[in-house]
Amino acid sequence: MAMGFFDARRPKSHPEQQPVRLEPNLGALPFAAFVVDLDGMVTAWNRLADKVFGVEADAAIGRKLADLLVVEPMTTLVEHVRRVLSTRVPTTLPEMPRAHRGQTVRLSASALIDDAARVVGCLVVAEDLGISNALRRAGQEPEGASDLFVALLAHELRNPLAPILSAAAIIRRVTDRKVAAAARVIERQVGHLTRLVDDLLDVSRIQQGRIELRRQRVDLAAATAEVLDSMDHHIKAAGLRVTVALPSEPIFVDADPTRLVQILGNLLDNALKYTGPQGVVTIAGSVEEDMAVLRVKDTGIGIDPRMLPRVFDLFVQAESSLDRSRGGLGLGLTLVRSLVELHGGAVTAYSEGLSHGSAFVVRLPLARTAQDVPPAPAAPATPRSLRKILIVEDDRDTREMLRTALELEGYVVTTAMDGGTGIREAQLGVPDALLIDLGLPGVDGFDTARQVRSILGPGVLLVALTGYSDAESSRRALAAGFDLHVVKPIDPDELMGLIAASRPGQAP
Repeated sequence: MAMGFFDARRPKSHPEQQPVRLEPNLGALPFAAFVVDLDGMVTAWNRLADKVFGVEADAAIGRKLADLLVVEPMTTLVEHVRRVLSTRVPTTLPEMPRAHRGQTVRLSASALIDDAARVVGCLVVAEDLGISNALRRAGQEPEGASDLFVALLAHELRNPLAPILSAAAIIRRVTDRKVAAAARVIERQVGHLTRLVDDLLDVSRIQQGRIELRRQRVDLAAATAEVLDSMDHHIKAAGLRVTVALPSEPIFVDADPTRLVQILGNLLDNALKYTGPQGVVTIAGSVEEDMAVLRVKDTGIGIDPRMLPRVFDLFVQAESSLDRSRGGLGLGLTLVRSLVELHGGAVTAYSEGLSHGSAFVVRLPLARTAQDVPPAPAAPATPRSLRKILIVEDDRDTREMLRTALELEGYVVTTAMDGGTGIREAQLGVPDALLIDLGLPGVDGFDTARQVRSILGPGVLLVALTGYSDAESSRRALAAGFDLHVVKPIDPDELMGLIAASRPGQAP
């Protein structure tokens, strides 16, 4: 439980400690937003909050939330923030009058968690219902406002992960064994955080009904092998043994291959979290009653019978007293259930109680025939060597760390910090490939790609690097002439593999 909110017994902050301003992060949000710490002190306040509440940041930051007058009654808002800090459960106040302004706002509050899984504050976001209602009356309903908030939040989280991952790759290459081991830890943890961001986005999309399945005939064994390969280092780090028991005859399911891998990956990740060293995780498959059945069973801590009906609910996880390091956001199993049900299947959890392990059983529709199997693609022509790289990226850390990682592998790298400079550098140096951030100042990444493609033609490889993973960003990138849409952060080794295997000028 988060303690200290308005607790007079809690020691006061040191006089020299100043409130932390998060304006650069909150400024990207499309709503008024502010942050409250465990003492009930406002520590961040964005410009939209100035406009919505009529209170300047300088007048809000450093003051107790209870001492501000932004909505009526303030006691309701304060109590909801207190509850979020104590329970970690997000809350929404559907409609509250703004103080002195007569219009209403919708307030949402969510806990802020640090890297040690501790609650460190509460983020409060406010939507001006006066504006929203006016748009509604005019037939301009703002679609996906919450989706936009989540997408922007995910983008802001991904951006700093990109240089961290590149820096870790550099450290691993050029230092001794012990430091290289530390670099691998950084890479693993960045991978964990990246998956959390992706899960957060997917939960939002599923709730809005915006997940599109691209179903085809998928071999369950091949999907399982892909998951095990991608999680091999996590399995070894956890000290576990994973056994696979699949029949000799292949089991083909009617599924989106990407989402099937996500389902299996989340179930395996859950088993790894709750199974100690020397434990065993068993993945088994069979066909029962015209359905493909996949079982993921572990010898871990098990599930309290009272928790079994709730394990798939959003933000639900094992009691924190067991081990907060096992935590996460409680999104993984929610996504499993949602994705399985989108496929027309079902998932069930079983456990004989604490200390007796657990099992998750997924049932998915079988693929009836092979008629929809796509023909094997023709072998691509051997790509020419792409050695001259131009990075167009406005974030200095991301730009320089990626440059160094590529140079260590023998690439000749030049950089530009904005689109206009990137276009000029491309004309002068004629690179083999350009890595272009989409959110550039001035000429954005889409226009940069269009102009470079127009100038250099189809022979140059254009790779979009972005913190946005949504389908619309990918569609726009390909329409602008990009060959690849790559979501940050990406391991430099993986990026170099994509560059080496790609054929320039193949975008539609």
